Amino acid sequence: MDSNEFFKKHQSLIEECLDKTVESFISSKKKELVKISDLLDYFKAANKSGKMTRGLAVIVGYALAGGKDFEKAVIPAVAFEIFQSSILIHDDIIDKSERRRGMDSVYHRYNIIGRNKFHHKGEEAKHYGISQAICMGDAGLTFAIEVLAQSDFPAAITLKAVMNFINTITTTGLGEMLDVELPYYKKNEDCTEDDINAVNINKTAQYTCTGPLQLGAILANADDKLMSNIKLFGDNLGTAFQIKDDLLIFSEIKRREKDEKDFFADLKERKKTYLLRYALESKLINESEKATLEGLCGKTLKYDEKVTAISILEKSGARALCNKKIQGHVERAKSLIDDICIDDFSKSLLLKYVEKVV
Repeated sequence: MDSNEFFKKHQSLIEECLDKTVESFISSKKKELVKISDLLDYFKAANKSGKMTRGLAVIVGYALAGGKDFEKAVIPAVAFEIFQSSILIHDDIIDKSERRRGMDSVYHRYNIIGRNKFHHKGEEAKHYGISQAICMGDAGLTFAIEVLAQSDFPAAITLKAVMNFINTITTTGLGEMLDVELPYYKKNEDCTEDDINAVNINKTAQYTCTGPLQLGAILANADDKLMSNIKLFGDNLGTAFQIKDDLLIFSEIKRREKDEKDFFADLKERKKTYLLRYALESKLINESEKATLEGLCGKTLKYDEKVTAISILEKSGARALCNKKIQGHVERAKSLIDDICIDDFSKSLLLKYVEKVV
């Protein structure tokens, strides 16, 4: 079985197991929590449409440490996918994102449910939706830990895996806090590249690459050296992933559909990214253009304003600098592959994973 077939097979296994696991959880809770059954049903729907990238990373990490019983690693992969869906509930509240994975974000759908059930309006509907979504996200996070704790591995390994998983959840949450904090520093010089990098590593890289890969490796009893190399690999690849995600703003004008993520959300929320930092530091645009770009941050943009923002960002050379930074992080990650992989098969899986991420 080559890497493509392996990924296809295990993505299908993760999806099937995820569906059954969440369905069982929701069904058991609905029996005694009848009045929130509609909210629970939407949590089930929110878990169905992901790409399973993090779950597959758990499987890859398991292979890197010499694991052989891949189907046994599916439950931990499912736990990570539930964590991913749950933390995105909170992330969408923070970013005020009404769409996620081609459907209403959980808090936004809960707003609608509240209006329909109780005839809520305005702020009351928003408060209901956000409050219920926070609770659902919290419940999902603890359920993810429960799923992992019940996986079929020796007790000592399971405990170590659970502790690592909790650390991933904690680190991601703190990274999210820093991401929220930085936009309040108005001056570019008050927020350093180290600050931006800390967000990328502690938030995105942790739950996209480092966390799931390390979790899988622990399940196959990885040693400290492998865990350290996986962290270096994951931090670099995850950072590349985040910077590439920031550049999706350049595709927004060409294809913008209501079901897709709003790639201008970072400007709206004044997020500190390498893209915006490099643009505001650029000598290729004048002070008037920089002031225009800064003036477009912090608000919902009309079409012509989006075109203006894209034009200034492109002219600044920030996109090219970001692509160079992505390449550097990917190269650093790939330089560790020979030290991480134990055979040609695990190497093929890790290279395939790199391809999926960036």
